[in-house]
Amino acid sequence: MICRKDYKDPVVTICKHYFCSDCALQRYKKTARCYACTTDTKGFFKFAKNLLSRITILREKKKKHSELSESDHEDQHHSCSHSPVQCKGEQSDKGDFLNKSVEAGWVPTNKVQLPKSSEPNWAKPEAPEYCDSDEESD
Repeated sequence: MICRKDYKDPVVTICKHYFCSDCALQRYKKTARCYACTTDTKGFFKFAKNLLSRITILREKKKKHSELSESDHEDQHHSCSHSPVQCKGEQSDKGDFLNKSVEAGWVPTNKVQLPKSSEPNWAKPEAPEYCDSDEESD
């Protein structure tokens, strides 16, 4: 059974997967295959000396990045000079407008005119008189 918690005395397998040493040894008692990819580990585990320090550094970077992102978002929110505008034909109380229009049986019919597809000029034959010819061919 693999605990999936923070690593305690981490080890790395020959297939480069990391586990707690206790979890790796318990797994090895059942089978020599890696829990992650089923490669035969042959019971060979190395202590992952630098893993915990690398994880700590990554967590600090992530925390710092999230704090910066939050402060940037707050700064942008406070410094933004744009304000919402009312669109043409839009009622100020949207909920009331929708309720009245549904009661009246009105259904919006906004149709969009899509461009008609056309074949490019290069798709046309250069000499159309040869295409529909009734002449005998060899």
